[in-house]
Amino acid sequence: MKKLIPYQNINTALKSLDNGGRFYNILTKAEDGIISQAELGKVGGIFGSKQQSILFLEMSISALSEKEEAGVLSQLDDGLQKQYQKHKAQHLQASEANKKAQLSSNAIITGIPKLTDSKTDFMGFIMMPISTGEVTTFSMIPLIDQYDVYELRDESSLESFFIAHARGSEQLPAEKITVGGVIKEMSSEEEKPLGKFLETVYYMEN
Repeated sequence: MKKLIPYQNINTALKSLDNGGRFYNILTKAEDGIISQAELGKVGGIFGSKQQSILFLEMSISALSEKEEAGVLSQLDDGLQKQYQKHKAQHLQASEANKKAQLSSNAIITGIPKLTDSKTDFMGFIMMPISTGEVTTFSMIPLIDQYDVYELRDESSLESFFIAHARGSEQLPAEKITVGGVIKEMSSEEEKPLGKFLETVYYMEN
């Protein structure tokens, strides 16, 4: 998971985003008034994931005014405009995410995280692919074995929502933050749906 520091003004945002892409993107040009997928991928350090690119874009321009944000979005090329409409994130408080978050979609959620480090307190499982030669099977793996799992709460609510990021990442601060990622489903050991969680990709301090 990566910490993001959002752009503070539109000039900085446009200079960073309209960057010409990586050296092999010979058809893109820096500062031509058009932001392409290649340019967005370069500044976000992203290879191939259009959904993650849109999440990065939304979070990186979140500190701009509504007018400035619209100015940045107006410079997306046609393909990126379509991807933005397809993958635009839900913005949720932790207390409403269980009911409103849509599976497989981007979500940006605000709350205070608390690390869950006990397997007896957290029993969620996920399906993990296991490849042996040309055969791929799936196995139920405890979520807490693959991820650092947190309960995310609002300041004014006792209801929480689980978020998770790959083990080995820096521990999240125990203060109000905004996290972005993809909504996924966890199951019980009997493969029955147990609830949703956010597989986090980025976070920002509030």
